[in-house]
Amino acid sequence: MKSMMKIIRRYCVTAGLIIFTLILANGAAFLYWGYQKAMESGETEGVRAGMDEISGELSVENEKAVMSERGINALSKETEFQWAMALNQKGEVIWNWNLPEEIPLFYSLTDVASFSRWYLCDYPVRVWEKGETLFVFASPKNMYSKYVWEFRIEEIDKIPVYIKCGFFLNISVIVFFILALGWRFYKALKPVGEGIDRLSRQEPVQIREKGIAAEMAGKLNRTSSLLQKQKEKLEQRDRARTEWIAGVSHDIRTPLALIMGYSDELSRENNLGSEEKKKAEMICRQSLVIRQLIQDLNLTSKLAYHVQPLHKIEFSPAILLRECVAEFYNEGLEQNYEIEVLVMGEGERVRLTGDQGLWKRALRNLLGNSIRHNPFGCRIKAALKIQKGSICYEIRDSGPGIPGKIADILEGKGSEAEESVHIMGLRLVSQIAAVHGGELQFIRREKDGCDIRLVLG
Repeated sequence: MKSMMKIIRRYCVTAGLIIFTLILANGAAFLYWGYQKAMESGETEGVRAGMDEISGELSVENEKAVMSERGINALSKETEFQWAMALNQKGEVIWNWNLPEEIPLFYSLTDVASFSRWYLCDYPVRVWEKGETLFVFASPKNMYSKYVWEFRIEEIDKIPVYIKCGFFLNISVIVFFILALGWRFYKALKPVGEGIDRLSRQEPVQIREKGIAAEMAGKLNRTSSLLQKQKEKLEQRDRARTEWIAGVSHDIRTPLALIMGYSDELSRENNLGSEEKKKAEMICRQSLVIRQLIQDLNLTSKLAYHVQPLHKIEFSPAILLRECVAEFYNEGLEQNYEIEVLVMGEGERVRLTGDQGLWKRALRNLLGNSIRHNPFGCRIKAALKIQKGSICYEIRDSGPGIPGKIADILEGKGSEAEESVHIMGLRLVSQIAAVHGGELQFIRREKDGCDIRLVLG
């Protein structure tokens, strides 16, 4: 939480700096513009000096005004003036230069007060007093706009352009800072994101604890270290469990082999009665069941902890199915059991890559499951088909099928402990399918019970 507050605080400070920078930049631009206008006002001072010089060149004799040649030359050189005139105390024009026809030759005090401040016949004018004479200097129309201050029309016309330029300049500065800060934060948080990604894959993480994400990086490093230690402990526990199961399986194998051997000999002993022989055969069959359970326990443990190597080869699923069924018949399948093999569509030509021994084990478990749970016999249908692009084995029998509760447990909808069921054989089949990218599915019957579909992937 503190690290997040630190990042937010950094963002707020950075935003304040951006705003301050923009205000400073706009202020600097305004001061520069004012300086430029002040420099231009220096030109106005030059105009005033020119008006003073020209007015001094006018001489009045016998109520006749004459401008010297020097004054005429100064007027000609002054680009600010289009025409000029001089008025006496009576308001009469006593001298003029380039005076347009629409300009009157007599003015009242009201007229003088008006045009001295604003315009004379739409001409922006300047007035200059020299003794008893009032000089009027006119600039071209549309050259100046006269308000309280004087501005050039071209400058007024440029104001929208200035506003647009200022707006786009500010936007550009904001975008620049956003991209720069975004890139900076991206570089600071990228190692954290990569660390989280590696952590999700259970890989060790060690990020340099520097910059604004230093605290987050430290917590991520400590979390990774803790998870790695837990992973090592779990691996040690799983390895110990697998080795223990393998050791127990090995220790049981020898006495179990003796039990099976002696029980088989007793079942063939001529001196024993029929009842004793049946008991010996029963001991032998149950010993085979125990051996199968031990093998399943050992294999499911190895598959669960990913220590079972896969010997992948290319094989024919159809041939594998027929081999499994043939083995059951060769092992002395009782007459009240019948296994029918159906290979549909492209099943004969299709090939599969995987551990043939494990797939054979899965098929034998499924077929044996139907035999064991139907002690009075049943009809088993083992089919191979191509369904939605996947190779599938379907095992159906005429018995009650797999109980729905067991199917729910294997599908993750129930608890094995709560139901007090033993599903190691089916779980082993599910594990074999999973390591090959396949799946164990249950085909629900109309009544309670399920058949099996093994998707080979």
